[in-house]
Amino acid sequence: MTKLKLIPTTPTIGVYGAKDFFQDGHPGYTHDHNITVMQGGRVLAYLQLERLSRVKYDNRIDSHMEDLLISLTKYVDINNCDWVFADSFAGRSFISSNGRIRFDAPLYPRKLEYNVQEGIFWLKDLKRLIRKKGYSVSQETAHLASCLPFFGEFLNDSLLVHYDGGASISNFSAWHKKNNKIQLIESHWKLGKTAALFNGNPLAFNLVQCSAVDHSSLAGKLMGFSSVSHVDKIIHHWLVKNDFFFKDDHSSTRFLKEAKSKFNWKSGTFDTKDIFLQAVASSFQSEFEKHSLKKISALQSKGKWKNLYLTGGCALNIILNSKINQSELFPNIFIPPCCSDTGLSLGAASILESYKGHNIKTHSPYLNNVGLSETKVLVDLDTIKKIATLIERGEIIGISNGFAEVGPRALGNRSLIGRPDSINLRTKLSEVVKKREWYRPVAPIMLEENARKVTGLKEIPQAAKYMLMDFNIIEEYVRKMEGVIHFNGTSRIQAIFKRTDNPFMFELLREVDRSFGLIGLMNTSFNAQGEPIVHTPEQAIESAKKMNLNYVVINGKLIELF
Repeated sequence: MTKLKLIPTTPTIGVYGAKDFFQDGHPGYTHDHNITVMQGGRVLAYLQLERLSRVKYDNRIDSHMEDLLISLTKYVDINNCDWVFADSFAGRSFISSNGRIRFDAPLYPRKLEYNVQEGIFWLKDLKRLIRKKGYSVSQETAHLASCLPFFGEFLNDSLLVHYDGGASISNFSAWHKKNNKIQLIESHWKLGKTAALFNGNPLAFNLVQCSAVDHSSLAGKLMGFSSVSHVDKIIHHWLVKNDFFFKDDHSSTRFLKEAKSKFNWKSGTFDTKDIFLQAVASSFQSEFEKHSLKKISALQSKGKWKNLYLTGGCALNIILNSKINQSELFPNIFIPPCCSDTGLSLGAASILESYKGHNIKTHSPYLNNVGLSETKVLVDLDTIKKIATLIERGEIIGISNGFAEVGPRALGNRSLIGRPDSINLRTKLSEVVKKREWYRPVAPIMLEENARKVTGLKEIPQAAKYMLMDFNIIEEYVRKMEGVIHFNGTSRIQAIFKRTDNPFMFELLREVDRSFGLIGLMNTSFNAQGEPIVHTPEQAIESAKKMNLNYVVINGKLIELF
């Protein structure tokens, strides 16, 4: 590690705010700006910008920094903090919109290292201009370090992988920790086109009818759509032969023309109910899995690592994560809840805290707290029984408890929940209430003991804590879970392992099981169409009314809206 003169007790502010090249209101090369405050190895504050700005994937933290700093004074003296910035291939500098905060990092290193670089940092308050040292970390290492607040220090004998659309100087990097040292194995853009299958392929955009300006939502939509059908070997071979996976064709005219000629395809238009196009979507997932698994398998064949830490936006691909787990290549797999760019400020702050000599504490995923009061969540058993009864009757309940989750998944604190055994309720919740596409899955949340029961597994992987794997369901439980089982027969289970994981949700899950035989709950994110997940109680009530929900739970209290 680079020797830095740092005072261990000084708080750390981590920022991911790389400026985009595009200024049209839609994220282009950067997205999901966020900020973190840490001290003594513990997270004091975190915010994903979109939760307060109400702009999905918001990448304009430079415009909000002054207001955010006022919010952060609740936690630290911002004039007496160490600042660290996660960079991007889009740039290494940061400047607020009014110029009062500025950071300039050195030029890119030719070689990635798990370290911190010094830069020049300016912070102007109302009285004076302060020049001090600021710090920079690569996006690759910030992704890796986003694991630390959830799993503690990296274990020895581990393979560490960052894999996304693009970081500082690569889209894929592999590292290993051995003898308490983290060293780079390789970094490159060789899997850039593979990642682009889910964030930049023109045919993929057409398959799910997603606008190019909304490319940040493409991966989730395509992943869900790919599970509707299965791979047709003839169609897949044709896609590979004609290079439809990796060759740009923004109008897709060549695809349409050759599909009609080869398969006598009658439709000729992009319709998600078309079985030919459903098979094409399945091939996208298959091709992504093939190249990704090949690389990870090759690394493991050389290192024989006991543990895999997987980060970056590609780690949100639940199907790939499950295939890695099923391959039994690694005894242990660790994936953080904010493996996407939502975790970059958290990773950057964690690295600098480590340099100060702190062991990073382990945290729950409920860290999204800027702009929220520290109200405790009431866990009242009588209220929980009332909620359970409403759920049994078929009500959809909005949950807004305590601090919000980090990352893109709703994990019980900002969730819409209902009974898991109704396809009609799933259709109502997903397509009517949230107005999502018909092929998007809805996941279950359940106690870990029930997760073992419905899957037949002796042990549920830790990634299930954060809804990052899917599972095959034993036939005898399919009826009880038919509202949360996807078209391919799998279910994206989020498991609550113990009461301290989420006391309110633990007690509610136990109550619906004990009183009504519900094996778990239907769970999807608490947000209306086109909006970020709700953050404040006021937003929760407003969004619930917009979606015509009758009930919402705010910090453990049941509120009837209509």
